[in-house]
Amino acid sequence: MTTSDPYPPLDDLRWLERLARSLVRDPTDALDLSLEALLAAERVPGLAGERRRRWLAGTLRNLS
Repeated sequence: MTTSDPYPPLDDLRWLERLARSLVRDPTDALDLSLEALLAAERVPGLAGERRRRWLAGTLRNLS
């Protein structure tokens, strides 16, 4: 994350968890999937802002 990133990791987690809950019914599974996607995003250089959110959404859908 850069200082100019409009979506800090905590905001990403909340947003991802809402998306995950629409894909899987179990809240624990939704949180696990969200954290897994965030961890994967940390390994990809240059992800920030809206590009990061698109990448996270696609990764979350692939994981679910």
